[in-house]
Amino acid sequence: MIFKCNSLKETQALGQRLGKLLIPGDVVALHGDLGSGKTSLVQGVVQGLGLSKDEIVNSPTFIIANFYPTRTPVCHVDFYRIQNLQEFDHLGILDLLGDTHIFLIEWFEKFPSVWTGDTIHLYFELESETMRRIEIKATERRSSEILSLLGQAEP
Repeated sequence: MIFKCNSLKETQALGQRLGKLLIPGDVVALHGDLGSGKTSLVQGVVQGLGLSKDEIVNSPTFIIANFYPTRTPVCHVDFYRIQNLQEFDHLGILDLLGDTHIFLIEWFEKFPSVWTGDTIHLYFELESETMRRIEIKATERRSSEILSLLGQAEP
């Protein structure tokens, strides 16, 4: 499924619709270049999960992971600066994968073997300074259900 977002607001609105569909254990992989809109979409996702619009949502590039106290705890991870799988063990992030958190993972493509379960993949591409093309793919049953519901939720 492909979405075209013409503004930051549209990217966040898509994220809000996605966030309303997520439950504990869901994993969302975000693929795209720097500045392609990944963190903007995450802002919408956590708002869709109940985080106040006043809360600041930043890219966790330098701190590796941000946690958001939404209706379901969200772990927003950025693999960009992680050099190897041993760092994951040291950080303990992998211990949280399971049914207690929703995981939003930027730069997932660096370490795809970290999670081989059902995943919603979002591929971001800048088509112009303001236009983002976001292709969403599902890997298994749960992510396919989310994708179907997301298509039905289009405004």
